[in-house]
Order: sequence, then C-alpha cells, then structure tokens
Amino acid sequence: MQIKTGKGTTISLIAVIDIYIILIATFLPGYAIAPILGKLNSVFPGASDMEIQLLSTMPSIAIIPFILIGGKMATRISTTLLLNIGFSIFAASGAIMLFTKSLLWLIILSTIMGIGAGIIIPLSATLFARIFTGEARVRQFGYSSATSNIAMVGIIIFVGYIAKINWHLPFSIYMLGIIPIALSPFLRKYIKRPKQEILQLTKDGKQIKVNIYKEINIPKIIQYMCYHGLANFMGMCISVNLPFLMEQYHHGSGITSDLMSLIYIAGMLPGFFLNPLVKFFGVYIYEVCMYMIALGFGIILISSSLWVIASGIMIMGIFYGVVMPFIYEKTASVASDRALTMAYAWSIVIDYAGILLYPFIITGIQEKLKIENQTFAFWVNMSLAFSAAVTITIYRIARYRRSGKGH
Repeated sequence: MQIKTGKGTTISLIAVIDIYIILIATFLPGYAIAPILGKLNSVFPGASDMEIQLLSTMPSIAIIPFILIGGKMATRISTTLLLNIGFSIFAASGAIMLFTKSLLWLIILSTIMGIGAGIIIPLSATLFARIFTGEARVRQFGYSSATSNIAMVGIIIFVGYIAKINWHLPFSIYMLGIIPIALSPFLRKYIKRPKQEILQLTKDGKQIKVNIYKEINIPKIIQYMCYHGLANFMGMCISVNLPFLMEQYHHGSGITSDLMSLIYIAGMLPGFFLNPLVKFFGVYIYEVCMYMIALGFGIILISSSLWVIASGIMIMGIFYGVVMPFIYEKTASVASDRALTMAYAWSIVIDYAGILLYPFIITGIQEKLKIENQTFAFWVNMSLAFSAAVTITIYRIARYRRSGKGH
C-alpha cells in the first residue's frame, strides 16, 4: 500500500509505520516506567524517593542538550545513520537495564538512554516535514499524534501488568528501539541527505559558509517555541498535580490513574480530524485552543465530582491534542530543508525544559506563598492559559487595525 505525500509522489505504508514507531519510541524514556516507580521503593528499600525519581528525570536531563546536538549532527550525517546510532544507544541501554540489580546503574543507564533519545527526537518530527507537504503533512502529524497517544495508554497498561510478574520486565519496552533499526532500509530511499553547507558569494568575490541559523525564521520559531512550550508546561499539571488533588478529595489511586489516562485518550481524538479542525478554526486556532484549555482547568476547579473533573480533563486533552501536531506542522514552514532538524530541535527542547522545571516552579511558588491547597496549581495554569489567549487576541486586533488584515 502506498501513501500520498502531497508532492505528487507516494511512500510505502511500512515506511510510514516505521516513522510512527520512531515517534512513539521518543516518548518512552522515563514515562514507560513511571507506573512502577512506587514499586521500586520496595525493591530498593534503602533508596530515597529522590533517587527513585531520578530514573524518570535523568533521561530528560540528558535529552535536552542532545536534542540540540542531534539537530546539529543532522546537518552532517545522514538521517538514517543518525537514527540507527540513536536507537542503538537506546535499545542497548534498555537491554542492560533488564538484567542490572543496582539502582545506581539503572540511573546511569537511563541517562545514557536519554542521550540516544535526544539524538532521535528532532529527527522524528523532521521525517514527516521532509516527506509530506500541504494537507498530507497536516494529516500525518494528526495521525501520528493520535497513534502516539493510543500507544502511550497501551504501554502504561502493559507496563503495569508485566510489573506484577517481575519488576525488571517493564524495561523490556525499550526493546521497541530495535524495530526502527530493522525497518530503516524501507525508509532510507525516501530521505534525501541534506546539503552539508551552503556557500554565499561576498561582494569581493569570496565564498563563505552560510550560518545555518540564517536559514531559519527566528522570530517565527520563537513564537512557536513559546506557544508549544507553554502548552506542554500546562499539560504537566495533570501528571504532576492531579494525584495530589485526588488525594485531597479522598479519591483512590486507581481512580487517579484512570483520570490521568483520559488526557491521552482525549488528545488522541483530534489527531484523526486535524485537517478539518485547522480549516474550521482558521487563523484563530491559537487563541481558541488556549481559551478552551483554560476552560478545562476552570471546570476541574468547579467541583470535586469525578464526572466534572473528567469533563475538564477531556476538554483540556482535546485541545492539547490540536495544539501539539498543529505547531509541529507549522514549524516545518520556518526553515530550509538543511536547517529543518535544527528548527525542530529548538522547538522541542523547550518542551523538555518545561517538563523539568514545572515541579520546581509550581512547588516553589506554592511554598513561598505557604499555600497547601492542591487546587493552587490548577488556578495558576488556568490563569496562564487565559492570559495567553487574551494576549494573542489583543495582538491580533492590533495587527488588524494596523494593516486591515485579521492575520
């Protein structure tokens, strides 16, 4: 079966599946073993909570610099070779984790895995941007987002189940990294190697190398980074603060897990209809998504009722599921082919910075103000979403008055 690329060409289904698997694998470090972190307290009784949590945070710490390093390497090394290097590091560290019994080595190996993942992450988005264009590209970013959300729900359930058999088994999920290596020959022929350098002729007749950042629309990429990073920062509220809110409302951990999975289920839905949604909201999609995310937080704050909280999470998840693939698609238009991976690297690195900083920022403010109510984080994030939406609206009105155009 062949899939249309929007360029008058096609790509095989197995190559597209390979890209989907590459994208899914980038979500695994840290997240895949999150459901068993509590179980590890009994496996390593002498370890502190901080040491256990390092298993999920160290990959992100390693990922951040290596996203940028991977983006730079992509201008010199072929994409498939770089993917194979990254996934070799990824899968090898996961394989060793299956057998190690030392918490220190688990932390070291999870950090090494983050290095491999960091190299892969900017390439995963670039593949869609390079191979597809137009509506076909929007559609594929939507489908990939939906697929990733479905996969994460399945992986979390799978990890929780096999952990009951043996605490080592959840690390087997990292063996998923072997599949992209095996399928790379099917993908290679659809990827052109980017130009290593572009030369520019100066006034005096000399040739100089063009800085790669001159091939990126810097103001636009900064806008997308801020929007993307803010959305991802607010999304962290569900995974970090919802368990504490549920504890305050005296709900069990099982209910909390079910509610947390709703954000992935809701985020999956828009992916199948991204093209129609983008057309429907038009240029107002940016503020609409932020207003609706703010509404989701507001609904969560209304009541301790599980149905009310679930409704708020669903609204948040749906519009979060619009934001992420939409911004990925828009980023594809702000850089040349050679600089595309670097542009994605900067866009994505802000996500991981937000993931790391979120607990420190929210907890720090809460402790500084001596607020113990667990609704505080939700009020803060609702305010952020609403403020962002209002700012975008005011900016659009100002541009409309200056130029006579709505966008």
